[in-house]
Amino acid sequence: MRAARCFVGKAGVADSAVVTRGAVAPIIGQEFVYSVSPPTGLSLKWGLSRYLDLLAKAAEKAGG
Repeated sequence: MRAARCFVGKAGVADSAVVTRGAVAPIIGQEFVYSVSPPTGLSLKWGLSRYLDLLAKAAEKAGG
């Protein structure tokens, strides 16, 4: 979580529309990170629905 906060706090990133709206879908947690980067046939099946939920929430906040 600390790395995600550090990234969105950087100059240029912090002022972007998606960050100011809270429309960010961070991948946090060792198991979650391992499941989607880089994805494999088995791990992607485990993490994809979770990531799609995060993306949907971010899209709502972005107005999309």
